[in-house]
Amino acid sequence: MRQNLAVGMSQQLGMTPQLAQSIRLLQLSSLELSCELRQALDSNLLLEAEDDEAELDVYSSEDLVEGSPMDPYAGSGSRRDSAEDDDSSRLAVADQRDVHMRIMEQAELAFSDPVDRYIACEICAATDDAGYLGATVAELAARCQVIGKIDAARVESVLARIQRMEPVGYAARSLAECLLLQLAERDGQGLEAVLLDVARRLVGEHLEDIAAKRWTALASSLSVGRDLVLRAVGLIRGLNPKPAAEGSATQYVTPDVRVERTDAGWRVRLNERALPRVRVNADYARAVESDKGARALRGQLQEARWLLRSVQVRQDTLLAATEAIFRRQAAFLSRGEVGLSPLTLKDIADEIGVHESTLSRITTSKYVQTPRGTYSLKHFFPSQLTAAEGVSASGASVKALIRRLVDAEPAEAPLRDVDIAAILARRGISIARRTIAKYREAMGIGSSKERLAARRMSGRDLGRRPELAAGAAVN
Repeated sequence: MRQNLAVGMSQQLGMTPQLAQSIRLLQLSSLELSCELRQALDSNLLLEAEDDEAELDVYSSEDLVEGSPMDPYAGSGSRRDSAEDDDSSRLAVADQRDVHMRIMEQAELAFSDPVDRYIACEICAATDDAGYLGATVAELAARCQVIGKIDAARVESVLARIQRMEPVGYAARSLAECLLLQLAERDGQGLEAVLLDVARRLVGEHLEDIAAKRWTALASSLSVGRDLVLRAVGLIRGLNPKPAAEGSATQYVTPDVRVERTDAGWRVRLNERALPRVRVNADYARAVESDKGARALRGQLQEARWLLRSVQVRQDTLLAATEAIFRRQAAFLSRGEVGLSPLTLKDIADEIGVHESTLSRITTSKYVQTPRGTYSLKHFFPSQLTAAEGVSASGASVKALIRRLVDAEPAEAPLRDVDIAAILARRGISIARRTIAKYREAMGIGSSKERLAARRMSGRDLGRRPELAAGAAVN
């Protein structure tokens, strides 16, 4: 056996506290970042709030706030009055990010190794608003290669610990895994062992039978009594199938970015009122740098500069990403939802030169105000549907087309799902009837029979109440 000693060079990125902070700030909403900046103002003597009149030179300089002109888009699109007023541009939405941030806070305490924290951050970024992991372990390991060689086993280990955090079942890869994780937490809570065992077997093997309420068949298959099956089903129904949706509350959000029409065309601007203006106190900074004994204050000065630099990176990336999105989704501004084209995170990440995980973070919990309303940035990444003859169509645009067709249909001859599918096919969009039904139900549109019955009922109501009929005629 021959032993050789070889010297090689490799390049990898170390996970420093400053890098971890920069990554974490990317995915914070404007509200969460505002709270963090205000806390920094209270705890760091070197930071101060800027006056509204002062020129902002840290992360909202004129170049950063104004952005750069974009190519003029075709069409005009009507502007809403609320676009002129920051206070009226807030949107009521269900804030799902609180659960994700709670997981990250627990991860910071649970993992002492910065690499494990980075993996946890990637897992959170890949988990959707229902709490389900949208990437495989292998894909997550590949994303983590920017900080070194990470194998799937290490990702799996971090994932297993995250799944047991509160809420239990977060980052599960399927409904069955989510429920099994929650059942595992019920051990030792005074429940009968046989009841837990039946519940686990039901979740692992018979979810479809539960949905179909085949109680007798389930009892026979599991060789237990029907009453025990029903008790186990009751236990399962008490679990949370959407862990990230728990505790969400309607909040008002302020758009982070605006798309406005100017004489030169459309322009993307950062909302300068979304975050408090913060800077390093120049006099204190000079005094600290000249005093060799002020070691503690020099640490605060370094922390302050890192924080502001991280915020500026966040703002630069957010602006660049939004500009790239609306270069691709220009038709939305003139045509609305029908104009949305299929778009992926990778498309925009490649265009602006960042990693796909970075783009995922910067588009999470960020909102853009457009002449057509305020939307989450994630709204502009619709999936692609099967299309014919080179026609590209997104799920969002197809939903908008379905809405238009239903709105314009004859009152006494509503379109069936098969009719809508045929119309879309003539426009080059091949889509199954069952997909039409799924989209229609998601938008709260009834079937053709339900719409016809509702219109006839409405007509009878108007006939019985002359004052309503008169009002309808006038309107």
